[in-house]
Amino acid sequence: MAIGTAVFRAIQDDYIVQQNNGAVTIGAHTGDPGADGTANEVTGGSYARGAAPTWALDADTTLRRVELGANVDIAGMPAVGAPGVSWLSIWVGPNFYTAIPASAAQVVQVGNTLRILAGTAITNVA
Repeated sequence: MAIGTAVFRAIQDDYIVQQNNGAVTIGAHTGDPGADGTANEVTGGSYARGAAPTWALDADTTLRRVELGANVDIAGMPAVGAPGVSWLSIWVGPNFYTAIPASAAQVVQVGNTLRILAGTAITNVA
């Protein structure tokens, strides 16, 4: 999913401002999160959005891409049957910025941890 330049730069700008307080989080969704990022979000168990403490800019000097600099673990997941977690939402503080489809849907057993791997990219191709 492509995001617009303004949204992409807002993610970068807000992250720079808030990087020391863990304000960037990632949500897990069983379908498209929709325009406000709240549709199809996983609920139950002790689910909470996972903190994304580090982002890294890649070598693209046009600043069109950022990647997770470390794994993000979302612990205490409820059972998520097929088709599984298929979308991720990106939040800075209380603000929804974008959603990306997961590279592969993940079925999760109750109590397990969903891991989003370092290197997961958000790319702006606009």
